[in-house]
Amino acid sequence: MPLPDVVAAPARFRAESRWNSLSACIATLAIVVVSLGVPVAIAIVLMRVGGSPESGSDGMDVSSLSAWGPLLLSQVLMSAGAIWLAGWYRSPRAAVLSLEPPHPSVRNIVIWFLAVGTVSLVYTAALYAWRPEIVRNDIASFMPMIRSNAWPAYALIIAVGAPLSEELLFRGFLQSALAKSPIGYIGASVLTTVSWTLLHIQYSIFGLAEIFFVGLFLCWVLWRSGSLWATIAIHGLFNGIQFVGARFGLFPWT
Repeated sequence: MPLPDVVAAPARFRAESRWNSLSACIATLAIVVVSLGVPVAIAIVLMRVGGSPESGSDGMDVSSLSAWGPLLLSQVLMSAGAIWLAGWYRSPRAAVLSLEPPHPSVRNIVIWFLAVGTVSLVYTAALYAWRPEIVRNDIASFMPMIRSNAWPAYALIIAVGAPLSEELLFRGFLQSALAKSPIGYIGASVLTTVSWTLLHIQYSIFGLAEIFFVGLFLCWVLWRSGSLWATIAIHGLFNGIQFVGARFGLFPWT
């Protein structure tokens, strides 16, 4: 029985970056610091000027622009930074970031998504059955946002902004530079995924383990498809379904 195209087809990823690994790591760190630091500074200024908005006894009003605006700004800065860096050394940005249309059909992208989504769902369900407080604590900080009046803004941030900005910087810019180094694509995938996982340091060790697995899977998708659009699509679907599940209480832990 022949293997499906998602496994049997030749890998199509090509590392086109002209950055060396060390300078790419430093540049990536700089973009992360700027994209996180600037919005935080703006949020602090807004809170001091306008006072700390409150919603009853729940603390900050997560529906306000001062709550979701800095999050969206952070993603815009990260995306712009990745695109800007990719064009250095007169490099074609689309090639460096692997922004070519994916060769496999949409059907294969759906298969990839279903694979990672099923494993993630089973893992979370098993963890919830064992230690429900761990799963609840991991999503506790997001629930007020997801169920606030500003939920369309948070849907944009979680299902579009996060996949686009994170994929562009980590599996786009950084992955391409590291894959050309002596560590090769496998080593680059591990380092890129570790870096991306640390961006979610607020989660428990169990949540970080799931994120690390998803990151490695997305690196595999990039390697097979040769297109960052495939990982952006899967990342977006993954986050989007989690958002819908949390918004409407479709999972026991939400």
